[in-house]
Amino acid sequence: MADKTFLIDYEWLGKTLSCRLHAGEWDQAEERLDALRSTGRVVGELLMEGDATPMMTDRVGNC
Repeated sequence: MADKTFLIDYEWLGKTLSCRLHAGEWDQAEERLDALRSTGRVVGELLMEGDATPMMTDRVGNC
C-alpha cells in the first residue's frame, strides 16, 4: 500500500507551522513522529524535488 501524507503541526517562535510526514496509516505516522522527536536532525537543504524516473536508464535500475 502506498504511503499517505500526514500533516504535523508544531510551535516555533509563537507561530504554528506545519510539515509533511509520509506513512501508511495514522498509527505509523505517530510512531514516525516519535522517532523524529528522539533521533531527528537536519542533514541538508532540499534544492529540487520531482520524478527522476524519466531520466533513469536500465544500467542504473529502478528508483
